[in-house]
Amino acid sequence: MGDPAVTTIWKFQLDIMDEQTVMMPKGAVIIRVDSPSATTLNLWAIINREAPTEGRLIHVYGTGSDIPYAERLEYLGTTTPYPLVWHVFEVIEMVEWVG
Repeated sequence: MGDPAVTTIWKFQLDIMDEQTVMMPKGAVIIRVDSPSATTLNLWAIINREAPTEGRLIHVYGTGSDIPYAERLEYLGTTTPYPLVWHVFEVIEMVEWVG
């Protein structure tokens, strides 16, 4: 991942919504998803502080929710803040919307 002097782990707060863009250093490796409460989600990533920033498209779904284009998503983790269960994914392939 590069120079150990500029590599660290950062926490990113997520909104509980179907889709959001999370800005993080390019090449960040997401290592964990967790929630300290039923209304807060966090993810942690190993990052290079000197890398330019990029947007990562993250999806959050509750159990039983429809997941459109699931084959284009990478599973990041599940968290269970009682009484809810959240499943977090990252878009790995952009979808061309035809309207």
